[in-house]
Amino acid sequence: MNIELTNIFEEPVFKTLKVLQDNCLTVDTTTITADTIDVKVDSGCDNQFTLPSIKTGIPSATVNNPASVFTDTSLTVTPPTIATHQIPVSTTTKVFFSHKITAIGKLGNTQKLDEYGYLYSTSSTNLSSTDDIDTLKAFGNVTTVPFTPTLAVIKVLLDNGLSVKSTYEKAGLTHPATLYYRFYARTNTDTQNDKADAISSVVSASTVPSAVTQYNNASGENLYGIVGTAGYMDAGSPQHNLTKGNFTLYGAEDQDGFTISNVIQPNETAVKQIVEWLTSTDNPTAGTYYPISHTFKAINRFGADNAAAFNMSNKTNAFVKYHMYLNAYPIVMIKGGTVTGTIASGGSLGLSFTTQDLQSTS
Repeated sequence: MNIELTNIFEEPVFKTLKVLQDNCLTVDTTTITADTIDVKVDSGCDNQFTLPSIKTGIPSATVNNPASVFTDTSLTVTPPTIATHQIPVSTTTKVFFSHKITAIGKLGNTQKLDEYGYLYSTSSTNLSSTDDIDTLKAFGNVTTVPFTPTLAVIKVLLDNGLSVKSTYEKAGLTHPATLYYRFYARTNTDTQNDKADAISSVVSASTVPSAVTQYNNASGENLYGIVGTAGYMDAGSPQHNLTKGNFTLYGAEDQDGFTISNVIQPNETAVKQIVEWLTSTDNPTAGTYYPISHTFKAINRFGADNAAAFNMSNKTNAFVKYHMYLNAYPIVMIKGGTVTGTIASGGSLGLSFTTQDLQSTS
């Protein structure tokens, strides 16, 4: 902001001016009456009153083009923070792009998010050639899918600990088809200040020869995806332990059942995905029971049957929720259904990409 002050006066020069009217009183005055209380009998004359000079004028030369020290100087701009997000399953005619924003950047001290979106192409060559978003947009074979966010909505989500999740559907494809995309988010697009962008690595999305389930939980499909099989859990999700026990152990109701937990590396996103896989319900809420949508069993680290350890063979009256123990530890809680196996009597089963896994059986 540039501010100019004009009409600046010099310091006033004080001079004694001629007394304009004598304030003395004489015996024959008619301006006051005898009973006045404002003038005393010993009142005298005051003829030395001074006034400041009023002759100081406006400066003759005023300049209206001040030179600001901020000219051509950008405010500090910080980029948003982005992360991978669960990508919906492709079909024979469409693929999905998905990513999320976990924090927005700042322009100076003000939070800002001007634009986010996707850049995609049928080839990864140009997409991987640079991280400069404007350069990528200019390539002829790169398509831009931009979104202009409502900052008030974005702030409400992030201030409540919720990520800004984005999913884009590209339909009208013919199998086999593969698209490559990058997600980006920009704090500032105004040319008066610097840019601060975040951009993902190149991700591929391909059509499939036949329809598959949204949550990768049809019969024969796995939760984690052990030994390289397809799974539902995000890459990097921590191991969780399946255990028989009473829910009061984690501050919930008095109910016997099974818990799936990791109190060393609590991860609510991973726990939500476990509940999604078990129930075919998107974005479940803590504390709410959902019906289990399919039967399932354990498989070992080689992907072979391990129903002898755990097997839910009947899902009648089977429900699952996740509970936030001490508001910090998300615990999956399964009740009901028909369960057999050694875990039904005690012990623990480690679930991960390399130890053991759960597989849908219906």
